[in-house]
Amino acid sequence: MINTYSYDPFLPTNYNKQLVQAFQNRYGKLPTEAAGIIFYTLWTLKEALEVSGKNYPNDPLSGDNLMKAFMSLDLTSGPAAETYPSGHIRLAPNGDNLYAQAVALQVQGGKPVLVYPFDKAQAKPVFPRP
Repeated sequence: MINTYSYDPFLPTNYNKQLVQAFQNRYGKLPTEAAGIIFYTLWTLKEALEVSGKNYPNDPLSGDNLMKAFMSLDLTSGPAAETYPSGHIRLAPNGDNLYAQAVALQVQGGKPVLVYPFDKAQAKPVFPRP
């Protein structure tokens, strides 16, 4: 079986390695997709809140000011970007990430392995499924 994910536990960045290690230490397994999504989403929120606080100190939490802050983000480093599969977070006017990317994992030999994107794959996908 191959599944697509919005989080890559094998991403070789410092922050992702720290997240994976902490998760494994606590739960004894790789982070789930939900854990990864929550991590990079909260760090993106932190970045937007900081921008809003800096640019709109009199009303940083208004919806309009927060939206402007989110739309101004172009994250290519730091915890959010280093745990997001493409390593880049920037929102389009409709709120979609311009650099959205999914990964595909397949269980091979009893362990999940990255099989897509092909240039970062740990193994070739096996069909029919093992």
